[in-house]
Amino acid sequence: AASGYIIHAGFNRIDGLNVGDEVRMSGIKIGEVARMRLGDKFSAIVDMRIESPVELPTDTSAAIHTDGLFGSKHVSLVPGADESVLKSDGTIFLTQDSVVVTDLLDLIIGEAKVNAAKRENAEKEAKP
Repeated sequence: AASGYIIHAGFNRIDGLNVGDEVRMSGIKIGEVARMRLGDKFSAIVDMRIESPVELPTDTSAAIHTDGLFGSKHVSLVPGADESVLKSDGTIFLTQDSVVVTDLLDLIIGEAKVNAAKRENAEKEAKP
């Protein structure tokens, strides 16, 4: 049987995350994504197997990060300060969704176009 314990976290979107992807804390693998499913109100629930003996404070946060610009995804956990720890079948409530790289690039390109148009208009107005 697999060791460790299962905890859950809900996200609005988990684009690119897969079963088997790493769960990390401080860049160190402490577990892996065990299961992903649709939850209440169409949220994405990620079940993570945490390798014991790692104990996580109840106010731990979870974020989906990417290795490099187009690398694989992983769940990054940041421990909180609570004295109490998450038990098996516990839930992380502080979460940050997956960033979709193409959405981010569209946003950056859009900003660049707006700034270029502003510069162009300013140059036109500056000419006598």
